[in-house]
Amino acid sequence: MPHTKGIRKPVSLVFNAIVLANLRSKKMGWSFSWNEDKKQLVERLIGSELSSGYKFLEHKVVGNHLWHTFSRPDGSKSIGLYLLQPGGRSDEGWGYKGVDEDYYPGEFDCPIAFIEQCDPPQTECAREWREKVLQFDARKKELKKNLRPDVLISLWGAKFRLVGKQNRQWVIRNVETDKLFRLPREGLKDLTILSERVAAPAPIPVQETLDLFAAA
Repeated sequence: MPHTKGIRKPVSLVFNAIVLANLRSKKMGWSFSWNEDKKQLVERLIGSELSSGYKFLEHKVVGNHLWHTFSRPDGSKSIGLYLLQPGGRSDEGWGYKGVDEDYYPGEFDCPIAFIEQCDPPQTECAREWREKVLQFDARKKELKKNLRPDVLISLWGAKFRLVGKQNRQWVIRNVETDKLFRLPREGLKDLTILSERVAAPAPIPVQETLDLFAAA
């Protein structure tokens, strides 16, 4: 394994990270435990009772997102999300914040099967959110089909060429500096494919691989 280290994100990404951190603070409706790890928290959430007349149905964990379907008192089925994150202190466990599709969760990696299992959206926010989920899924499938070694991409104002995968993560080479970086999941939604594969893939050289999305 090549030695890895981080580099500073562009200023705009640093700003976005700060905004995201503020939105995810405990002051914005998060609940934290003192001793639960992520697995224990998920088990507690899916085993807990919802409000009267509501019933927890299916669930799936995608990264730090606990997606679930639930039934309402009128029998209709809808989609909810528990955002998950670890506490900020060493003695603090994992926490969560819940939101359902009527309030536009703001995350779009919800399983498509959940949309198919549920009733039509009851609010405009839910309708718009489901459209974003479908677009996100289509984008993910497009990237899975087109991302191949030696494909040229544009990302965050720079051009990179895909080299190959290490530990299920793409390694990319900066066209100008020739440095290698790990392509984070967060970058997939921002990249643009500039050209198709033009040469046979080469092994990833054993050299320093930098983290393109390291914390500032």
